[in-house]
Amino acid sequence: MPKAALRKAATNAKAVAASPSSRPISAMTGPGSTVIFGAVSADGMAWKVLPEPVCYHDADTQTVTKYDTQLKKYVVYTRLYELGRRTIARLETDNFARWPLPVNIMTPGPTEPPSLDYYANAFSFYPGQPDIRLIFCLDYDRARDIADIRLATSRDGRVFHFSPGEP
Repeated sequence: MPKAALRKAATNAKAVAASPSSRPISAMTGPGSTVIFGAVSADGMAWKVLPEPVCYHDADTQTVTKYDTQLKKYVVYTRLYELGRRTIARLETDNFARWPLPVNIMTPGPTEPPSLDYYANAFSFYPGQPDIRLIFCLDYDRARDIADIRLATSRDGRVFHFSPGEP
């Protein structure tokens, strides 16, 4: 990212952090953003947006952040684009203030229509089983303008497999 764009993103971040009424509910900025902001809370009710971006990534959709007690790391599941298709990506860090670039972990395969995107994800741990991770993946077929939700599971949070059966 060019230095001028980084300066603009940081300036926007400081403006958002300085104005409580304009703070986003999620940890991302408005349209055209190429950064993700973190937010912290002591009680889970009152949140403070961090003044600097924690990751340089075009977070244009739901970004799910969790602390993985098995890995002892923070993880993010977000959208990525690969070869013109929406995919699901993952980031992992032990320092909440510094994140690497996202890595693609779920992409529509060669047996799926070229118009299919993995449009959004809802990541969660299975209740009472922190070693089982779930992604509810929204499949969106651009050609037919229809969507389905599919369940994918993982033991490590990096490799997911869809559950058998129809969505």
